[in-house]
Amino acid sequence: VVAGDHGEAFGEHKEFGHGIFCYEESLRVPLLLHCPARFAKRRTIDRRVNLADVLPTLLHYLEIDCPEAVQGKSFHNLIAGEKEERPRDVYFESRFGMESNNWAPISGWIRGSHKYIASLEPELYDLEKDPGESDNLLRRQGVLARELDRGLRRRILELSAGGRTERRALSADDLASLKTLGYISAASARSREMIDAKQGIELYARIEQLKEQAKAGNTAPVEEELGRLRDAHPGVQLPGFYELEFSLRKRAGRMDEALATLEKAIAAFPDQELFKMMLAAELHARGELERARGLCREILGRNPRFAAALILLGDMSRAQEQRVQAAACYRQALEIEPQNTRLRKLLSDLESGAPVSRDERLAGLERRARALVAENRLNEARDVLEEILKLAPERAGAHVDLGTIASRSGDFAGALGHFQEVVRLDPNHALAHCNMGIALFNLYRRDMDPVRLQRALESFDRAVGLDPRLGIAFDGRGAVLMALGENDRAAGDFARVIELDPGALNAHFNLAYALINAGHRDEAWAVLIRFKEEHYSKLSAGDRNELDRLLAEIQ
Repeated sequence: VVAGDHGEAFGEHKEFGHGIFCYEESLRVPLLLHCPARFAKRRTIDRRVNLADVLPTLLHYLEIDCPEAVQGKSFHNLIAGEKEERPRDVYFESRFGMESNNWAPISGWIRGSHKYIASLEPELYDLEKDPGESDNLLRRQGVLARELDRGLRRRILELSAGGRTERRALSADDLASLKTLGYISAASARSREMIDAKQGIELYARIEQLKEQAKAGNTAPVEEELGRLRDAHPGVQLPGFYELEFSLRKRAGRMDEALATLEKAIAAFPDQELFKMMLAAELHARGELERARGLCREILGRNPRFAAALILLGDMSRAQEQRVQAAACYRQALEIEPQNTRLRKLLSDLESGAPVSRDERLAGLERRARALVAENRLNEARDVLEEILKLAPERAGAHVDLGTIASRSGDFAGALGHFQEVVRLDPNHALAHCNMGIALFNLYRRDMDPVRLQRALESFDRAVGLDPRLGIAFDGRGAVLMALGENDRAAGDFARVIELDPGALNAHFNLAYALINAGHRDEAWAVLIRFKEEHYSKLSAGDRNELDRLLAEIQ
């Protein structure tokens, strides 16, 4: 027997993938039965069956009595060529939106050619006439929709009762059971706190886009857009809001705020292990092992089969040479994830008495260094990074971080040395070339050596050649070109920065300065007026004054 577990959506109803909605692109799956001894000829069954029907079908052919509680119905009669009076009914549900995004859950019922989808905004389709589910008949066929809704409620109770099938009126206890199962009527108090998945999917997609923009380094406009989204959806709580906020704060080095975001997320979604696990991993990286352990144990208290918590507990014990405790955690995790080759290797090393490997030691040090840099604890981070380079002089990432720390401290000569080493190890490291340019330009501004200015230009040229989307490199090259008096070329680079990141405020000022210096005052005026129209409310008081001063000067 070969069966699909779900279909795949490609944007038909704004979903890409599966799990959120219950449209036909997700529900319809392949089902193949192969047994030459039993099925002499090929046959295609065009009637609807359920995956729940597979078990009773196999039991029929094996001549084993089907337990009464089994919910499916054998389709051996269809295979034999018999007809059934009407198509089989189908119950379906999706709790993913509720469990992962706090959206209203979805459940539904297919009877004959009609499909009823129950949520805050119910839907009714005629699959025979409208297989693409594009014409919602709910308003036009309200009587049928209500009938299917009542049948759906009865079916949910039957399924939850372990095979009880008698028809009866719904009691208050029944309605409470429906809510517990995830079937929540539009009149319930809890549903009013949720949103329909059809609304949520657009918000979800926008948050995913913002996550990708944040990864590309465009954090300022992403943070502004996140604020606007929250303001536009008051009362709506989505895990994605917290995930994105945490990511932005961590990237900005505001680790105390980032950890506070995780704490808020845990309070908002106490039943989700995701945020507790994220917080435990961050605490582990900061060296706060007892708090990290406490969170892992809390997760395991609710879900003893949460392998990631067991693995993190094992990693913490192993790092402290608590080999027995580490091995016990890894064994438990391996029972849950028997295919996990890393766990097998770790357990084998522990049982053989092998010391912590160089790679694992380095990985732990790198996690620690990243956390310290993010928290601006630069002296401690420098010590850890130097320890990394003693173990592995070829680690380019450690040189990048040491160069960054040196730059923050004003030691541009030291920073330059580290970035040069990165380029020696990896000649195509675009960011390292860019950082070399920044260090050289800062050294030029200190001692006005024209050789450094020319070398900075060469470094930025190399960086933008390697990565045409590296806005910071165009920004740096624009500054060098202005210093060289090549204002037209500088204006082109600043315009490119704005093209890559329309919210790059400094680039608008720099573009205006370059245009003014090049004698293009009308163009500078147009740039600043457009900038004022789009970004004035976001500027600090000082930036507003500078913008108004420039406009007055040009006028």
